[in-house]
Amino acid sequence: MTRLKLIWADKALRWVVLAALVATFLYLLPTIIAGGAGFPLDDGWIHQTYARNLARTGRWEYVPGVVSAGSTAPLWTIWLALGYLLHLPYFFWVFLSGAVSLAWIGLVSARLWQTLWPAEADRGWQIGLLVVLVWPLIWAAGSGMETLLFIALGLQAILAYYQVGPSRWGAARVGLLAGMMILVRPDGLPLLLLLALALLVGTPGLTWRQRLTNVLLTLAAAALPLIPYFLFNRWASDQWWPNTFYAKQSEYAMLLAEPLWQRF
Repeated sequence: MTRLKLIWADKALRWVVLAALVATFLYLLPTIIAGGAGFPLDDGWIHQTYARNLARTGRWEYVPGVVSAGSTAPLWTIWLALGYLLHLPYFFWVFLSGAVSLAWIGLVSARLWQTLWPAEADRGWQIGLLVVLVWPLIWAAGSGMETLLFIALGLQAILAYYQVGPSRWGAARVGLLAGMMILVRPDGLPLLLLLALALLVGTPGLTWRQRLTNVLLTLAAAALPLIPYFLFNRWASDQWWPNTFYAKQSEYAMLLAEPLWQRF
């Protein structure tokens, strides 16, 4: 909470938040005027279906009455379900979530800049502003999908890595953020492994024992939110990952069968 107050106290960073909110609103304005709000891809509607059923029945279902292990974004689904429980219009809730996630990305980008280049820290807000005005990110804010939450958690985990010290909480925070990121998209697993490797070889100010402890704490903290998800998938489909994850593998099976140098 203290860090949030410090960020908001920086008047320049307020422009980052304002730009994210305004950019998302302007992107959505034509559809609002036309009265035809929607999502550009079917993924947005799929997430809404899972979230609506979860809020109504407390069960993980796509088709009512049939338990499903097909969601690759359970944390996003749970967040959307909160909107249904609060009786908020689902378009309002998901678009607000997209705009806030975009602002989050901008703020973390600014903090990363200030951390990596402290001599140019006063330019951090400019970096954040540039990031939130990137067109694909604005589009994603209105897509109804989990993309921006995934990016925000990933950047926050990277920032947490740069803030790790002898305190064990720092490493645990990296792992918890990475675990939550994987709950948004399984694609976050490689970043977790890279962060664990960085904690092992990229923290020269710590002893090897401290580094190894940090790695173990990171992996353990990441496992905390993931274990229930894996156990549910195993129970529902006899697979550890959601079945749509394996469907993607089947889609690219022919490409993956080729030698690496021929795939590009």
